[in-house]
Amino acid sequence: MAHRWLIMAKNLYFSEQNSSLMKHTLLFLIVIALAGCSKYPDGPGVSVLSRKSRMVNHWELETATANGESWTPYFPLKEMELRDDFSQTTTFRTLNVPTILDGKWEFEQKKEHLKLTFDNGAIYTYRINKLKKDELRLVAFSHDTTYTLNYITYR
Repeated sequence: MAHRWLIMAKNLYFSEQNSSLMKHTLLFLIVIALAGCSKYPDGPGVSVLSRKSRMVNHWELETATANGESWTPYFPLKEMELRDDFSQTTTFRTLNVPTILDGKWEFEQKKEHLKLTFDNGAIYTYRINKLKKDELRLVAFSHDTTYTLNYITYR
């Protein structure tokens, strides 16, 4: 829907009959409309990068909470390397012992969820709340617990 609206706006903007004031007003309305097109609750509002290019990264866990309480030392999914070919390598740490698993990643539910499928058959799905080039916020639900996971680009 937004794509059709942008084509119509482009045609209006470049029309020979429109005054400079009309063009600036139309441009302002386009910017306002795009700002409201955020896919994720925590941002970004607008990005020139595709969702895939923002997701492809080597991510490390910065913070994790469980129902609002700090859970960072206990959450096992510490690193995710998501590649352009939809392959992935994930490092889990339990009692500081690393387990590295390979598999695939994909978007689900209109690119609002991230699905990790591992070669050992395990599957994890997370809701994406924030997706920037260097910041990723995922939310997972397990029984009566809500986990919020904040990842940053691996240092």
